[in-house]
Amino acid sequence: MGRYDFDVVFIGSGCGAAPAAGNLAQAGAKVCVLERGTWWGSLQGKQPYPEGLIELAKHLRGLGWSSPHIKKYININKKAGLLEAYIVNGYIILIPCGVGGASLVIGGFLDKPPRDIYDHYPKEITKEAMAKHFDNVAKVVEPAHAVKNTWYMDAIDKSCERIPGITAHPQDASIWWGSGPDKDEERVNAFGCRQKNNDYSGNELTGDNRGSKNSMDITYLQLVLKHGGEIRDLAEVTGIRKAKAGYLVDYTNLSNGSKQTLSAAKVVVGAGALNTCRLLFASRANTVDGLSKISDRLGYKWGFNGDRIGLKYVPNAKLEHGKNPCLFRYHEIASDKYEFDFHQFACSSSALTWLGPLNLLTGKIMPFLSLSREEPIGRIFPAGEVVDIYYPSQDCHRRANIAQKKIAMEVDAIGKPISEEERQRKLAKIERTGAWKGIGAVHPTGGCAMAEGIKEGVIDHKCEVFNYPGLYICDASIFPIAPCCGPHFFIMAHSDRMSKLMIANEK
Repeated sequence: MGRYDFDVVFIGSGCGAAPAAGNLAQAGAKVCVLERGTWWGSLQGKQPYPEGLIELAKHLRGLGWSSPHIKKYININKKAGLLEAYIVNGYIILIPCGVGGASLVIGGFLDKPPRDIYDHYPKEITKEAMAKHFDNVAKVVEPAHAVKNTWYMDAIDKSCERIPGITAHPQDASIWWGSGPDKDEERVNAFGCRQKNNDYSGNELTGDNRGSKNSMDITYLQLVLKHGGEIRDLAEVTGIRKAKAGYLVDYTNLSNGSKQTLSAAKVVVGAGALNTCRLLFASRANTVDGLSKISDRLGYKWGFNGDRIGLKYVPNAKLEHGKNPCLFRYHEIASDKYEFDFHQFACSSSALTWLGPLNLLTGKIMPFLSLSREEPIGRIFPAGEVVDIYYPSQDCHRRANIAQKKIAMEVDAIGKPISEEERQRKLAKIERTGAWKGIGAVHPTGGCAMAEGIKEGVIDHKCEVFNYPGLYICDASIFPIAPCCGPHFFIMAHSDRMSKLMIANEK
């Protein structure tokens, strides 16, 4: 395909783009991955992940603010920012930046959606059809659960045993645990990258300089490099244009400020739900050679994966943040109607040890993340430098808050036992919890929903954009409904399926 710079250009390098990029490069395609962030990980000889509150603040990429009277994006550190924050209509949205995307700063958890979620997808996407793609991804990211228990982990198990309808399960994560946190081990993984075993320091959410996570940068993206592809970091894409055959991708080289353009037969957008929507809004607005025929459903079915971040005070617990894996158990909330209602996690993070004199307080804080069953009724809109989001509070947040409070109460009671009478009094009070939309979102979803046709969504079951053959989307934006679980494994499975269909179509 000499008339193009590349066969396939990928916009983004996270869980939606990287598996497909690796698969296509391995199959012989000429691949280029454009990533607006930089390379991270001191063990790989790259930019070290920030350790400590001051260092993390220095590595904030930027802040987007959207309120009725202010629509503004403030650039802070585009060249070396690990996280980007948006404050939109009362929600705080955190977005990772770097080669490897969200895989750099997730806890590595790998769980799957309940069967009923597939009812919202085109008929080709079923639990049985996706099973082999989950298996393909698992061979690369090697899911496993922590090999040694701590007081915190045991307390979670005992607490859930006392609560009807909540079951704790060991959490499989894309992490190399080695022989356990008491050993200092090192290996070279199957892709030629150095790793040290996870030491239970809880650094996963801010980046692990030991390289224990099997993230996209040291797995799939290494396949791109091995098979002659290119990965261009600090490349911020500003628009996609339609050429006579194929596409043009415009981007800014952040290292020197130059404007550049690449041509490709195919383009895959995997910039994350918020930034994929922003890019497509901008490209659709270009009526000359942009993407003016994108579905009118762009921006619809927006959500936050039912995220409900909770911080519960447990004064009698032995949490010991910095001495536990970040995510080690998932809680499955039972449902009378579905396979399960939703998944949630109790977390541990080294960031809660970064506050100096306040560590006595943060050491008694139990963080939770619930990924609950929301309705796909939100919408995202372009708003100058930022976005506006319509997303009403839903009952899923109230139910998640109740589940979090119950587990925290039981964990605290392990540290300091209470009478059954006191326990029942506390449970009755928890059940009276009212609705609240939550304080943050780390898994924005939707906006480019997969659907049977253009009147219902933006892409088909192959992840190909309606009206634009050769243009694909694969990230959390394609979900027609929240998956009720951690989204990253599901995104990777979609990426594997999309790329296998693209390869088969070329044969």
